[in-house]
Amino acid sequence: MAAMLCRECGFDYEAGAAEAMCHELPRVVGELCGEAAGRPDSAVRLRPGPGVWSPLEYCCHLRDVLITQRERVVRALVEDCPTVLPMHRDERAELTRYAAEDRAKVLAQLRAAAEMAAWSFASLDGSQWARTCIYNYPEPMPRTLAWVSRHTLHEAVHHLADVRRILARADAADGGSTRILHSARLVRGCLGGYPSATLWDVSIANWRVY
Repeated sequence: MAAMLCRECGFDYEAGAAEAMCHELPRVVGELCGEAAGRPDSAVRLRPGPGVWSPLEYCCHLRDVLITQRERVVRALVEDCPTVLPMHRDERAELTRYAAEDRAKVLAQLRAAAEMAAWSFASLDGSQWARTCIYNYPEPMPRTLAWVSRHTLHEAVHHLADVRRILARADAADGGSTRILHSARLVRGCLGGYPSATLWDVSIANWRVY
């Protein structure tokens, strides 16, 4: 496999074992859900420019990507080097009304899709990782399921960076008041007896400089 490095998010397709995706995918998706859960609805639904999705739409997209990847794994195991079908990502976003979806439901579905996709890859044995399909990214060519697993993790890492960038822009636009208010609510939650580790993890993530 030729070396591949995403110039936008820095993801390196050769940096880790394909099997590591099974653990990394739910973790990265968990970070993404944490980012999207703790912000005002207006920030999560903000489209930063024409033709650019909002954080909520990115979450919807990633959910559908993970569901699609799970099906592609099955096809590659059953058929001999099948050509994967396109998702029609832009058309799907409009036709299924990503922008109107309920945030809490989307994040729950995204977490579930990550666990399902991770389980599908974790179920592969040594020879199955070498099964191939014709994948269309970045150009049509045979790809092993080991590559598909790395690419699936790349989707999550890349869209986590997309969401963080958009939310950081929203914070800058309102002078950071969104983060200050959110942190204050977390502190009150901790004092009120909520699970402090989880709350502080989200607080730290929200204060990180991107």
